[in-house]
Amino acid sequence: MELSHIIVLALVQGISEFLPISSSAHLVLVPKLLGWADQGLAFDVAVHVGTLAAILFYFKDRLAGLVRDFFASIARREKVGDSTLVWSVGFATVPVGLFGLAFSDAIEQYARSGLVIAAMTIIFGVALYFADKKSGLKTEYEMTIKLALIIGLAQAIALIPGVSRSGVTMTAALMLGFSHSASANFSFLLSIPVIVLAGGLEAVKLLKTPDALPWSDLAIGAAISGLSAYLCVRLFMALIARARAVLPVPGASSSRRWPPANIVVRASRTAWRLSRTATDTPSTRPLKTWANLVASSMDRVMFLPFVVWRGWSIRRDRR
Repeated sequence: MELSHIIVLALVQGISEFLPISSSAHLVLVPKLLGWADQGLAFDVAVHVGTLAAILFYFKDRLAGLVRDFFASIARREKVGDSTLVWSVGFATVPVGLFGLAFSDAIEQYARSGLVIAAMTIIFGVALYFADKKSGLKTEYEMTIKLALIIGLAQAIALIPGVSRSGVTMTAALMLGFSHSASANFSFLLSIPVIVLAGGLEAVKLLKTPDALPWSDLAIGAAISGLSAYLCVRLFMALIARARAVLPVPGASSSRRWPPANIVVRASRTAWRLSRTATDTPSTRPLKTWANLVASSMDRVMFLPFVVWRGWSIRRDRR
């Protein structure tokens, strides 16, 4: 492969793997659009290994704690720390594994067309747009096995070319009431076993071929995709954190809050506290749902005026 082809395809994989766009679809479309020869299965496996290394490095401290809690929960046969999150990731991976084994040949034969890729990209891009409006304030540590299985079923749809794995899992999490950062975090954690399983399956196919492998090309592709994926994840999570910091969430304090927002924030905080503390019974469930809706709606209503006021106040202070 030419060096320019390696760099472009590795960057495509690294940037698109953790964004809500399909990296596999772009690895198929880019060579076709540019008139390049197919890069081959070996290169696809190599750049996926690079993105896996990036996510492992980014979450290394968190993963170490999760692994400790997981094995401690097995030894004690009870919940330990955040072990439920690890079990949730495991259960959410089961559907994509089963569907992959059952339908991979059919998908490979009938769904790898430009029309399917374009249609799926548009459909699930629209779905993500509407899911963004349904987001709540749940954290990934509130994940249950039931919710994880629902997200896992959504992840299985990503076997269809053009459906982004990260995009469809974040869409499902947002629809279930998780926050933007929680949806992104859980999606990133879900990517680890999926990339390992998919890469392992492709590696087995690769070992069965007698052709010599271009190891230098594979090493360069893996390094570039890993570096670009790491930078992409850092930027993506920083943007989410900054977006959350622009408008105070219920319960947060701020010394420079827009004055009219004080009343709204107090009402939002009260509604949020009510939605959290009320007993979950059939009679109180409508009240909790209404309170949660009021809390999230008030925050969104105040977003644009707050940004305008904040920009004006910063400009005033600089003078």
